[in-house]
Amino acid sequence: MVKHRFRQGTAFYHGTSVRWGDCGKRGQSSVLEAGIGVGNGILDGLSLCLLAVLFHQLLVLGAVTSFCDLLVTPVLTLGLPLVCWLLEPQQRLRAGTRQCGIVVGGSLTWGVGYLLCWASKWVLAGLVTGQNVIADALHQVGVRTAADSWHGMELTWSNILHFVYATLAGKHLFWPLVLAVVLLLALFAASIRDRQQLARALPLGLCALMTPAWFIVLRTHSIQHGWFTWRALGLTVFAGLAFLYYCCDVRQIAKRLKRT
Repeated sequence: MVKHRFRQGTAFYHGTSVRWGDCGKRGQSSVLEAGIGVGNGILDGLSLCLLAVLFHQLLVLGAVTSFCDLLVTPVLTLGLPLVCWLLEPQQRLRAGTRQCGIVVGGSLTWGVGYLLCWASKWVLAGLVTGQNVIADALHQVGVRTAADSWHGMELTWSNILHFVYATLAGKHLFWPLVLAVVLLLALFAASIRDRQQLARALPLGLCALMTPAWFIVLRTHSIQHGWFTWRALGLTVFAGLAFLYYCCDVRQIAKRLKRT
């Protein structure tokens, strides 16, 4: 049995008593600090290695996604691995705003792999066919990201918002939905555990916003092919529920009501 009495200055190791004064308090403190420093250095090194592995895997995932699943639900191969990584017990211990940088860096790494694989196909196709494939590819990029038409409607933001409002208002759903959104936001604000927990869950919230951001950038493609692009919202549901789980607690609502 090992017993420590640091305040009394005595340590017992398997029945042997050692006074801190016998070895010198300063010497013992220096050894302890050195040991902690070495341990922290090893942990930091392992964390950097794991981070490098994560970024490398996201780079490969981006390239594979570009080759196999160009514009169906590509954002899933970015967001789902990141969310699963953030939910690991060791990562939950390190959760915080610093991990937002990892989410952004991982997204950029995935994007580099995605674009490099896509662009390499243009170059290879141009070399094999002798045609100006790059110009046609750039034109297609513009078509997917710029305004186009859908059922005779030009896909500008003003037209999209007017279409959504007219559709909901025609079914008398606009104001009920607005009221529901306001109530949900109020419940969210009232159920937040504290600012620290909100900050720790923020990286998961960023992952939940990846699909809406993808839809905004590729709005033409996302709307024209909505019959399959909607499946990318699975990432928003998965990451969003994890975000709410870690930053919210419905019991906080009752506590705040009692205080008032």
